[in-house]
Amino acid sequence: PGPGAGAGPGAGVGPGPAEWKEWSFARDDYGQHYYMERWARLPGDGAGAGPSAALYAHPALGAARPAIVVRCGGHFAYARGRGPLPAEVR
Repeated sequence: PGPGAGAGPGAGVGPGPAEWKEWSFARDDYGQHYYMERWARLPGDGAGAGPSAALYAHPALGAARPAIVVRCGGHFAYARGRGPLPAEVR
């Protein structure tokens, strides 16, 4: 087996790490991260060399709430920040 064999999804698909972990910036009272996300490259993703773009909307620039759109090859994702909570929920 070649490099990265058995390392999980996306192993050995290009330069750089095939898998990585992203830890939350915020921590609890014991210094532990609130969450961890595991990321992995997809086979055939071109190791990031293919078409890609990221757009960020920020309230300071006039957006109603923060949002991000990311495109990488034939995949895309978006996330939008929550609006203000209704008064009855606060």
